[in-house]
Amino acid sequence: MLAVGLGQPAQAAGSKAAQGYNMVPAVNYAHLNRGINVDNIGMVTRYATYSSSDLATLQQIGINFVRMPIDVSCVLVGVPMDYKSGVSAAADVAKCVANLDFYIPQFEAAGFSVILSTFMGVSDVALGVPASNDILTRANVFLASRYAPQYDPSRLYLEPYNEPRYAAADWNNFVPQVIAAIRAYAPLNTIMIGPIQFNKPADLAYLNVAADKNVIYVMHEYSPSTLTSEGAGAHVNPAYLYPKPVASTDNTEWTTARLKADLQTGIDWAAAHKVHIILEEFGSTSLSDPTSRDNWIAAVKGFAVSNGVPWCFWAFDGRLYGLKPHPFGFDPELVKLLSTTSTTP
Repeated sequence: MLAVGLGQPAQAAGSKAAQGYNMVPAVNYAHLNRGINVDNIGMVTRYATYSSSDLATLQQIGINFVRMPIDVSCVLVGVPMDYKSGVSAAADVAKCVANLDFYIPQFEAAGFSVILSTFMGVSDVALGVPASNDILTRANVFLASRYAPQYDPSRLYLEPYNEPRYAAADWNNFVPQVIAAIRAYAPLNTIMIGPIQFNKPADLAYLNVAADKNVIYVMHEYSPSTLTSEGAGAHVNPAYLYPKPVASTDNTEWTTARLKADLQTGIDWAAAHKVHIILEEFGSTSLSDPTSRDNWIAAVKGFAVSNGVPWCFWAFDGRLYGLKPHPFGFDPELVKLLSTTSTTP
């Protein structure tokens, strides 16, 4: 099994490795502002459909970039597939790659920048570190070699691994290797790197700053999970509220000050290391208390905006998290929340 642990904090801000790493081309960073995860395009469990009308609605909301999750079994033959028996066959990969070949240029032509984010399923993680390294390297080489030459490098970004299921030392050792593999085919594209486990802001403390200077660092926000994950890995508790009511005795409920402090951890880490940071995922399920969900999304998005941090909502298609949850239409409240330029809940 793959060992996952934090270990010791990574290099401090005053170390040689931490000095002056913010050299992402200004034009690359300028193409990231408001984003959304366009799920179920490169995932083998289900394929979503994105119409020209959908893209027009995203433009009206003000979305200017999309993040595309891509499962390793979508682009590699012989890789274990989550929620399916066996390994990916040539036909599976051909179908998925055809889907990527169709949608990546669709988004690009519509004016969206695109992040290609490599995902690895539980079945792949269980293979262990050497096998994971090999699978991730091959998947990233495939994506970089196939798509980077086709598009403006300031509008196509590559993320080697979403929420890395590694021990901190193993991930820090692997990051330079996978960046080098990507750079052989994508010398000018910005690369996204996040910390181990779930890309929580606090876990950036265990991430080494890469020697490569064209890197944006990643954080995700789903705390408190009792609210954000209701019905998706957590029990449904409609009485759980955000922000924590003044009279509440539930110490698991979060105040807005606590939420902002959690996000500030990531912002402070980036400032200390002189690097850019992006909030690549945040969202709450439709089964949580509706007002609390809306308050939480507004607070997270508003805090990111007020601190100049690009944000990317999770997600477009997901049944519980979707801006347009399948098989339903657009969620009008989410459309309103993501459209506003306000920096306060």
